Amino acid sequence: MAVGVLFLAGCGGGGTDQDKDPAQPEKRAGSAAPSAEPVKAAKPATVEQLAEAVGCEAQIRMKVQDYRQGVCKKGELPYTLITFTTEQNQRDWVDYAKMYGGWYLVGNRWAIGTNKGPNLEAVQGELGGTVEEGKGYASSGTGNGTGTGTSTGEDVYGP
Repeated sequence: MAVGVLFLAGCGGGGTDQDKDPAQPEKRAGSAAPSAEPVKAAKPATVEQLAEAVGCEAQIRMKVQDYRQGVCKKGELPYTLITFTTEQNQRDWVDYAKMYGGWYLVGNRWAIGTNKGPNLEAVQGELGGTVEEGKGYASSGTGNGTGTGTSTGEDVYGP
């Protein structure tokens, strides 16, 4: 019995401050070592969370097997909010959408499209991601060459 008590006492961590390496952070059960930069959650955001970060209320436009798309406006500025089931679906969509112009904030299996890139900076500060600029087609006739016109007359960014 005395051996068992000694064994358990040895597992208590004990030690003195002299035993600790000052260059190594103290590790505790259930905690990770501190990081120099904040880490964003690995779980992708929802369309509703993207809309909240933008400051608008999403109207779901499309829900298919590969992605879910919503749109909203903040003031007069339109946003397209999309979540994807895979990174490959996301990359394919973003690459295609950029042909129509606009600006895209691209995160972990989500994207936000709009027609003014600087408006994405505040959202980027909250959600992370990278801003990508679309190049757009030259336009003749009606429209503005950004692919934003839809049959409803609303501005929507992306395909």
